[in-house]
Amino acid sequence: MPSENTQISKKSKHIKKNRTDVHEYTEEKKKEIEKEYSQIKKSHQLQESYEPKIQNVVSTVILKMKTKTGEDIDKLDLDNLAHTSQNCEYKKSRFPALIQRIKEPKSTALIFEAGKMVITGTKGQSEAEEAANKFKKQIEKNNRISIQIGDIQTSNIVANSQLPYEVNLMKINDDRSLQGSISYDRSAFPGLIYKMQNPKLAALIFYSGKIVFTGAKNETQIKDAYCQLFNILKKHQQEKNNK
Repeated sequence: MPSENTQISKKSKHIKKNRTDVHEYTEEKKKEIEKEYSQIKKSHQLQESYEPKIQNVVSTVILKMKTKTGEDIDKLDLDNLAHTSQNCEYKKSRFPALIQRIKEPKSTALIFEAGKMVITGTKGQSEAEEAANKFKKQIEKNNRISIQIGDIQTSNIVANSQLPYEVNLMKINDDRSLQGSISYDRSAFPGLIYKMQNPKLAALIFYSGKIVFTGAKNETQIKDAYCQLFNILKKHQQEKNNK
């Protein structure tokens, strides 16, 4: 049977009670989620290794470009950028964006000639902002233009977490209260897929208690989903010697 680690990344790419289903939470709702999250950690004496950890943030940035004299620019000269920049590749016949990488924070940018930039590999919003500014400075330097960064939109957050117990995936699959939201075919993929609606994201749940969250738009959604799943999966804890 396929292992967890060999298929998680591939599966995540294809996955896009009464809680909010919007990206942003009110301050009151954030406090409520933080309180519940803290209570779970305290009551179950969870170590830091069990807490959700962000593995990848995908962010989209729109670059507002002008010449040094203040005239608007509609297109970036990606050919020039490719020849004057380090750690980049550009083959227009294969892919319309220039691919550029930086080591700190470790990240990759897909830069399109219209001024759209997609950044992957960062571990949080602050890292995404830092990376965006570094890519911006390199573009400005090598194209001799002025760039203003618009809002940085988070399009996807992938996070891993670990429960302090193993879970019985067959029992979860048979839970009538979850029908319509879950899918499980152990012959095709070792994890159970739970598509949550509030918050709107997907969780890949494995027998070992490992959970991979994908599709979140902010860190609060991750904590919100973790709290819900912790309470749901606790009912389906795997009994010893009963796999």
